[in-house]
Amino acid sequence: MKRRLFLFLSSIFVLACAGCGGDKIKGDLRMLSFHVETSPSMPPGYREEVVMPDSGQVVRITPESLLTSNETLGIELRETPSKELVFRFVFNQKGSQELFQKTSISTGRLIVTKINGQPFSANRILGAVENGEWWTPVPKNISREDAIELQQKTQETLIKVQASLKKQRDRTKPIGSRD
Repeated sequence: MKRRLFLFLSSIFVLACAGCGGDKIKGDLRMLSFHVETSPSMPPGYREEVVMPDSGQVVRITPESLLTSNETLGIELRETPSKELVFRFVFNQKGSQELFQKTSISTGRLIVTKINGQPFSANRILGAVENGEWWTPVPKNISREDAIELQQKTQETLIKVQASLKKQRDRTKPIGSRD
């Protein structure tokens, strides 16, 4: 009886801790979100207008994100043969599936990458993305050094996000379950 009571109270405590957000991620974060361009005919409540920082172009996007830092496993800075800097984002299985589904039906539209809620860059969808990767150009007004720093800080954030998600999953596992 005492053991059952202990297990019950322990379960309540674990659930309470999981819900209180005790492991909030702090520090110099670079949170990501990816948004698909919408049709110009979409009503204002179903779209958000953002101004791209490098071009001044206004892009209408979905307010809800297609993908976020939760689905992003990594970011790499690469250079194309034409010396253009690009970021390569790699997504987990759920993110890869979402990316494939959305790009399958949105060919020709843009995906806008936001960092900390601000539009960063956009890239056109050329077809269904099957490999779980999204490439987007680094704006021309960002130096190589700044791009390297941004990549490093974003990767650090992604590591923290993934660790936090793992802790949440571990807390919500039933007692005695295996993984």
